[in-house]
Amino acid sequence: MFSLLQSIYDLVAPKPVQTKETLYDEMIQKDVIEAVNEVGEKRYIEMPKNVYTSRREHLEILLKKSQSLLDFCLKMRKSEDDMSWDLVNLIERARASKYRADDIKPLFDEFEKLKKHCKRGSMSTVNLSVA
Repeated sequence: MFSLLQSIYDLVAPKPVQTKETLYDEMIQKDVIEAVNEVGEKRYIEMPKNVYTSRREHLEILLKKSQSLLDFCLKMRKSEDDMSWDLVNLIERARASKYRADDIKPLFDEFEKLKKHCKRGSMSTVNLSVA
């Protein structure tokens, strides 16, 4: 009887949907300031980041992650499927973007594509950091 009720519940209950966020979307877009009011309570204030510093931080993170992925690809070198030149190209374009005012979202999209290709056997499909 219990299994019948459980199966009906499983059929009717909504299933959790996990959305795929990219590295660019996961980055924090706001600064958090801690303040103390007159009573002594801690208050946290969210403020939008400066566009220039935020963009620079995003590019620094992209460079570090790209270099780490390049190291991974060089360790797991497969002669028929070498993505190291593409990663070196991406790293150079990310470095050059530090001094330009162009859109950096395509760089993150390309990084995600290269990461998926390089780590296709070792990638987890579930993001465990999301509760």
